[in-house]
Order: sequence, then C-alpha cells, then structure tokens
Amino acid sequence: MFLPDNIDLSHPEKYLLSIRINPEGWSFSIREPEIGGDYCYREASFSKDSDIQSNIERMIFDFNFLSQTFKQTDVIFVSREYEVIPQYLFEKKKKKELYNLSHCKKADKILLGKERIQHNIVLYSVEASIYQFLMRSLYNPQLWHHADILLGYADKKNWIGDKGAKMYLNCHDRFVDILCFDQYSNLKHMVSYNGEPAQNVFYYILNLWDKCEFDQNKDFLYMMESQSKLGEELLILLRDYIRRVEMIGLPSEVEFLGEDARKTPLDLLILSTK
Repeated sequence: MFLPDNIDLSHPEKYLLSIRINPEGWSFSIREPEIGGDYCYREASFSKDSDIQSNIERMIFDFNFLSQTFKQTDVIFVSREYEVIPQYLFEKKKKKELYNLSHCKKADKILLGKERIQHNIVLYSVEASIYQFLMRSLYNPQLWHHADILLGYADKKNWIGDKGAKMYLNCHDRFVDILCFDQYSNLKHMVSYNGEPAQNVFYYILNLWDKCEFDQNKDFLYMMESQSKLGEELLILLRDYIRRVEMIGLPSEVEFLGEDARKTPLDLLILSTK
C-alpha cells in the first residue's frame, strides 16, 4: 500500500489520521487540516483466515506509520452493536446493563459516543482486547462509533432542510443506517442493518416508515450520497412507494480534497473534515 508523494510522514504532527474498522475490512485517511491541504484515502479487506483482532494487529504491525505521533488520531468502529439512549435514562455505572437490555450478544466493553445529539447518548460495544490493543498501539487515539458521527451530521442537515418528517438512509459496505426525525426535527429512531439483501432492507424501511406514521406523499426520504450496490437497488424500489425521495450530496469540503475524498465512506469523510 503506497501513499502519495504529497503526504510527508517525516512530519506526522502536521496531519490528521482517521482509521475506520468494519467487520470486513479497514481503511484510513490522512489529511493536512489547512485549507486546500493534502488528503489521501486507502482501504483493505480483512483476511477470512483470521479473526478481526488478528487482522487489526496485522494492520498496525504491517503499516507501522499508523502509530506515529499525528496531530490527531481517530478510530471509527462500524457495527450494529450500538444503542441510542435518552440522556435522562443514562447512568454511567449501569451502562453495560442498559445496553444489554436490548442486545442478545452481551457487551464485552461499553464505550460512550462523543456527541450529545438532542440529549441522546450513543452506547456501543467493542471487544475489550481490541480496545486495549488500539489504545496502546496508537498515539492518543480518540474513539468513535459511526452511528455517533452520522447522527450528528443528519441532525444538522435536518434543522436546515425542508419542513416535514424525514428519514435518512446511509448505505456503505454491506450496511444501511436508517435515521428518523419527526416533523419538529426530533429524533424518533436510529437502527443499522448489515449483510441483508435489498428486498429485506426495503421491507424494514417501509415497516419503520409506517411505525413512525410518516406520510408517503408529504414526508421526505433522503438518501445520503452512496456508491454502494445496495443503495442503488433501494433507490429504485423506494421511488415506487415514497413520493419525495431525494439525494444528499457529499460535504462541500470534498471539492478541495480531490478524487480520494469521493471514495471515502461518509462517516470517515465527516470526521476527516471536522
């Protein structure tokens, strides 16, 4: 894996490093945060012969420049293992019990999302051994969950968008994230699916649309910019049932970051341009 010549890692303190880990692979971006600064994005799949932790360890050992003293190092976990909790229900000492109430797979280690969106907190589960390895192998890493990043992004879009209830879809890898806001821009629900065929996801979307009591003619469904096959299939299906289906373009910073930015998953791109 080669980095472009304009990324000079003899001075890592100039750059922001963002690493993204999903169940099937990993990717990273390196960006110089100045306006018009250099940017690169690279990705790789995990070996199916090893578990996720072994793949992550190999990633860090093989690409040891990831452990350098960057200006900032962020790590994004992409998974279904999260829950959006109203802040008034949250007790830090009972975060694992609260998470386990709604998940069959019991949590190993629970982390808190960094954002507080509409007085909600994202709780997410990671393997304790993976957490410990990343914390000792990377330089002062800041940990995120992709749901935390997308929720903040959609909430900002929601307040400046059209009046009415809104559903947002974000398709990436084999994932789809669904976020629902009522006509007053209050968050109603957020859920993610992974590895489901388009017809199944289509059913889940319409079922959630119905449960939220959205109107097929008046309310909005926004598809966040997506190049995934799943997103393309869903777009065709949904336009037959929901009148106001629209696309949301990528963040405006993409225009200054070059072609690599257009290949970057939305959550990683949002974090890279914060």
